[in-house]
Amino acid sequence: MTKYSLLLILSLFSLLTQAQLSGSQLKDIHGTMIQSESLFPNSEEPVVLCFWATWCRPCLHELEAINEAMDDWQEETKFKIIAISIDNTRSSSKVPALVKARDWQFDVYIDENSDLKRALNISGVPFCCIIKKGEIVWKHSGYQPGSEELIIEQLTELSKK
Repeated sequence: MTKYSLLLILSLFSLLTQAQLSGSQLKDIHGTMIQSESLFPNSEEPVVLCFWATWCRPCLHELEAINEAMDDWQEETKFKIIAISIDNTRSSSKVPALVKARDWQFDVYIDENSDLKRALNISGVPFCCIIKKGEIVWKHSGYQPGSEELIIEQLTELSKK
């Protein structure tokens, strides 16, 4: 494979990723609709995107662990965390109260129709990925206690680049 072929493949992957991240409508916890691409600026600051649901216990454990560690992580590197609920129209009404009760310190949006979830080809939750400059640079599925540390390891590595 030539250097130019590799460059072409990487460019196409970048365009594909950006297309996957755009075109989906999300709702914030106050009911305001937004376009998904507004969440992912092409900046140097990475965005940690966590897909979850109110009925998913591992999701709630992961987000709690991230919320507890977030201040320490912010001292090490700059990043933004966004949690995307995949609760449908029946259960999405539970999201704002749950977020408020748990005092999560990150932005939470709702993907009621699972448009963004489908666009990113996510099969299940919990699912986390890191997006930098409009590209998915890391992803992880599932949760076990301590696996949230994989996120800060990746963020630390990204800050060195």
